[in-house]
Amino acid sequence: MWGRTFRSVRRSPGAWMMRWDDLVGLFLNTLVLRTDTSGDPSFAEVLGRAREVALTAYDHQDVPFDLLVEVLNPARTVAHNLLFQVMLALQNNAQAELELPGLRLSTFQVSWGTSKFDPNFNMLDFFAEDGTPQGIEGLIEYSTDVFDEATAVDIFHRWAGFLRDVVETPDRPLSQVNVLLPGEKERFLTEWNGARGAAGRGGRRP
Repeated sequence: MWGRTFRSVRRSPGAWMMRWDDLVGLFLNTLVLRTDTSGDPSFAEVLGRAREVALTAYDHQDVPFDLLVEVLNPARTVAHNLLFQVMLALQNNAQAELELPGLRLSTFQVSWGTSKFDPNFNMLDFFAEDGTPQGIEGLIEYSTDVFDEATAVDIFHRWAGFLRDVVETPDRPLSQVNVLLPGEKERFLTEWNGARGAAGRGGRRP
């Protein structure tokens, strides 16, 4: 949100998958979203812009991702994905249940020990048996070539704080949304700012 535009991505099943109904496997298309945040819009305005971009993209969801890359022909690099670096996945489908005679089955989270994207945010919706929302849990996978653990955790907490703010006041301009962690503002105004002032007067920074 710090720039004029940003790209995010989600993977979604499309109508193009229906012809593969008789196959076994996980078939997902990749939807790359570029959202315009110029003009200091409110979060509600950004959400509207993102909605229009998404709906337009869904109109062309039959276009294979590989063909899109071929047509756009971005500069090739092995350092990162060609069209996006941030993945956001919201798992909000009903939990599938598989029953087999004499077996008790359950799901569990598997860590691959690596990340395909710089950060990968994976969110999971939880609901009670009557359908009442029970909250969202999430995890972040990140490239250790780009982030260390402390930075990745900070990004996640900043994002969570950002979401809390925009949910409470969706019409507030993005420039006024707080992205600082608890205690950071005080450190900026006193500890770090004071250290720069001391250095400017010939003192030493701690």
